[in-house]
Amino acid sequence: LHVVTHPVSGCEAGGHGSATAPPLLNLLSSIVKALPTFIPLDPATRPLVLGAGGLSSGDHLAALLALGADGAVYGTRFLFTPESTYSATRKSLLCAAASGSTKRSMAFDEARNTLDWPAGVDGRGIVNRTVEEYERGDMDLAQRQERYARADREDDAERLIVWAGTGVGDV
Repeated sequence: LHVVTHPVSGCEAGGHGSATAPPLLNLLSSIVKALPTFIPLDPATRPLVLGAGGLSSGDHLAALLALGADGAVYGTRFLFTPESTYSATRKSLLCAAASGSTKRSMAFDEARNTLDWPAGVDGRGIVNRTVEEYERGDMDLAQRQERYARADREDDAERLIVWAGTGVGDV
């Protein structure tokens, strides 16, 4: 048996994803309902469906399993661990974040000059001065990128990009 995993990522996920993705529970339900009509190219392939986006507890896993998922992918939760490469400053920002502290925005990629994502893909991270300045249109692109580069070098907690899903406040 060859197993293929298919992560189902809702709009609640941190990091990059579809700017127009529906919430995880709606998306997962639609996919699970459609699976009986799925005809794989290789008949020995059984797709595993994993839910992702805004997950922070075992209760979330139980809900996904009840909806027909085979498992879950937790992202933000692991940024808190000693194994994470996030700096102490970024981890402190995660610890201080509330559930409403994140937002999907192109500000994160604009600041880092990583704008080569496909159309319709943006990122979710903790809202800070970098995002606020982007939304207000403060400075031009080059100035915002230089300001972020300086913030990254100086570990400036008010401007650092910290990827996080909507479940960050529950971790």
